[in-house]
Amino acid sequence: MSLESFHKFLSGNLNGTMAFMTGKLKIKGDMTKALKLESILKKYNLSEYDEE
Repeated sequence: MSLESFHKFLSGNLNGTMAFMTGKLKIKGDMTKALKLESILKKYNLSEYDEE
């Protein structure tokens, strides 16, 4: 994942599943753990770090 996409992902402006399906996110290993990470990150308000 590019730094720009990762920033959008953390701020909630990029859906992990959509990023994976469009090739913006590549996953090595257990995909269920990767999806769990997205649900964990959604519990935190990281949009305050969004520079856009």
